[in-house]
Amino acid sequence: TSTMLAVIASSSAITITATGTIDFDTLQLGGGGGTVSSTLVLVGNIGAGVDIDIKENGKLTQSSTVQQTISGTLLIEAGGRLTHSANTTTQSRIINFNANTITVNSGGFVFADSLGYSGGLTASANGSGPGAGIGGTSPGAGAGHGGTGGSEGTNAPGQGYCDVTNPNTIGSGGGARSSAGGAGGGLIILTATGTITLNGSITANGAAGFASNGGSGAGGGIKITAGIISGTPSSFTALSPGSGGTGGSGGGGCVFLGY
Repeated sequence: TSTMLAVIASSSAITITATGTIDFDTLQLGGGGGTVSSTLVLVGNIGAGVDIDIKENGKLTQSSTVQQTISGTLLIEAGGRLTHSANTTTQSRIINFNANTITVNSGGFVFADSLGYSGGLTASANGSGPGAGIGGTSPGAGAGHGGTGGSEGTNAPGQGYCDVTNPNTIGSGGGARSSAGGAGGGLIILTATGTITLNGSITANGAAGFASNGGSGAGGGIKITAGIISGTPSSFTALSPGSGGTGGSGGGGCVFLGY
């Protein structure tokens, strides 16, 4: 019986983009020394996979919405990072992994901050997404997702639309005035038949509006489902940071734990 060990690690920055189907027994990212990232961008899908080990300076970036399934353990060690690519005007990229066991060690990151719908990028532009903050000649309004955004002027804030019993949407972007609106938070879906242990940072926060009058993006979504959920995360949030100035604050995101 052969064992397929795939290692992406270097003391210099390296990024590999996988556009097709990848098969492995163990996929190891990072751990090559130095302070730069060894990154795998997963545009395609995992076919037959057993274990994934994201070590220090390793980074796995999902660039699709398709659930990626492995039969063993997804381990994110200290300094390792699981994330997804940024969205703009459509929801086309999220974190969506299914494994027997998922472990995020202290110092590990599952990161979807500011990776949701984009904020309004030009003067007076609306944000993107179903809960977009409206832009205009008064300060940009905050976006909605789990709740309604805020408004400090005449522009309408974005309304909430997240399903709190099944978070499956990313956060919307804030509106612009002369400054751009902030992007919404992305989406994290982790599913395990066994145990999910969370001792690191799991975040899907929105971004503050830029400069003095951009509206803030809404928080994103986090859905964790397992037979057992344990651990003490250093951070576990899907928030909007509030207004960066006179722009409206974004609404919060949605978090669901099922066990």
